[in-house]
Amino acid sequence: MEDKSWFQEDPERQIHIRKRIQYREHSYRHHSARLEQQLLRDVLNGDVEGLREHITTPLDGELGITSQAGPVRNIKNIFISMVAVVVDRVIRAGLDREETFTLSDAYIQAAETLESVEDVMDLMERMLLDFTMKMKGLRDKRYSKPIVRVLNFIEQNLSEELSVSILSNQAYVSPTYLCTLFKKETGQTIALYIQEKRIEEAAKMLQFTEYSILDISLFLQFKNQSYFTRIFRERMGVTPGKYRRLGMSHGS
Repeated sequence: MEDKSWFQEDPERQIHIRKRIQYREHSYRHHSARLEQQLLRDVLNGDVEGLREHITTPLDGELGITSQAGPVRNIKNIFISMVAVVVDRVIRAGLDREETFTLSDAYIQAAETLESVEDVMDLMERMLLDFTMKMKGLRDKRYSKPIVRVLNFIEQNLSEELSVSILSNQAYVSPTYLCTLFKKETGQTIALYIQEKRIEEAAKMLQFTEYSILDISLFLQFKNQSYFTRIFRERMGVTPGKYRRLGMSHGS
């Protein structure tokens, strides 16, 4: 049962509820987070071709309303939010912090000079492509080609079986050599890396979707919900249910 005193004392909560009612009355539905998550995966993977393909995918709903000052201000706010998310992810992935912030500042300043939704959306595409190219360069420089192939394959197939045998076929090397090379270049085993990436994906799904914890655990190839809950708590510090209730973001 919801704590009414907490609700009454929290104006942000009241605004959120009012917006939900307004959206329902006008048949308004936010787009799902799937496309945004895919675009972020493309950026982090340095997957230029994938980004160019996915960025033309139509939204399956409406953009959020972040401002009453009109559609241009609204899309600028969304652009700035997207830049912030991309910056956070690419810095965590190893992109130079100062270079990244300098580039993000330039894009935000450029966005503020634009006067149409279309121009801001075009800038969004250029921004995502720019960071994708930088991540591609980082990945190509940091890892050998077999490991780059494996990392990309893992990112794109977290909901599928990811055995060493399958991954070694993708990398065109033997399973034994792949395990040795992966540990040498990434500092962790293949199994632990996959588990970490699946927990990260689970965190996004808990935050941005309404799938049940059981569905998320099965989708990401955990053997059962109890095992998933234990691993999630070990890595994130809270259970999946508490993570969702608190509206936490990864890394908070």
